[in-house]
Amino acid sequence: MDTFSPDLFPENYRVRHLEISNNKWLNDTTLQNFGQVCPNLQFLCVSYCLRLTSFGIGEVLRRCPGITELCIFGLRVSDVFGKFSDHSVVNLKTLKAGETDINDKGMAMIGNKCRNLEYLDISNCNEVTDKGVLKVVRNCKRLRDVSLYGCEKVRANILSQMVLSRPSPRNIYPPSCDDLSEQMRKIFLSVGCSLGLRVPFGLN
Repeated sequence: MDTFSPDLFPENYRVRHLEISNNKWLNDTTLQNFGQVCPNLQFLCVSYCLRLTSFGIGEVLRRCPGITELCIFGLRVSDVFGKFSDHSVVNLKTLKAGETDINDKGMAMIGNKCRNLEYLDISNCNEVTDKGVLKVVRNCKRLRDVSLYGCEKVRANILSQMVLSRPSPRNIYPPSCDDLSEQMRKIFLSVGCSLGLRVPFGLN
């Protein structure tokens, strides 16, 4: 599909859900073609499509502004919004970006552009630090679920800062459970926040 003709593949406005994960042939050009053919996409999963770059992801988000759920597990990308202008806002409510190269700069872009974000999974993203996490938590006022499982540079003591933010997330999966006491869990529950003991089944 690198040589693409709209005459051969007319727009299909009925397609809302597209899952093409683990595809070793999918590249930026092909993904952009999908975005042109299916402009009303709401769900896109391209996890472990290792030929994709941030350019292709950003371009399909630009062409399909109705996308509210994006799954990019395992991609070697540090951000997915570089194509957008500084004032553009992405309509994502769910972003599953575990095992990517997302860093604090990428987290800042998520915080600035995804103001409607409700669920964020950055499990095993080892370039993210406390600074990046707090940027998202403070800017995304609707955020309710956050998975930090396995994030090596995120410290356990950041959890209290996340909980004290308003409105705070309701479910947090911490980078490690080793430092979580029963007393700490009870304190978090008292303010309406649950700490998960492991990555919830089905997120990836």
